[in-house]
Amino acid sequence: MCACGWHGAAEYADWETIGDQPLCEADVDLSGPLADWTAHLSVIREAAVPLLCDDGMPPETLATALGTTYPKAPVLLLSAQNR
Repeated sequence: MCACGWHGAAEYADWETIGDQPLCEADVDLSGPLADWTAHLSVIREAAVPLLCDDGMPPETLATALGTTYPKAPVLLLSAQNR
């Protein structure tokens, strides 16, 4: 599950059997869910907007500017490149 609303397409574990024990102790194969998550992140990275602003801009100023520019966007993804 992701903050953007995405959910994996499949259920890979029997949570009734696993209960409260850590997944590493439950001998659960995580390759399926990790592959789903990696695929989701690839889509997110492709949709990211390049961040073009002054490197010294305080985060609060950037947050205010983005909130004013995109007030109805539930999630705004940014991709910053090192210069």
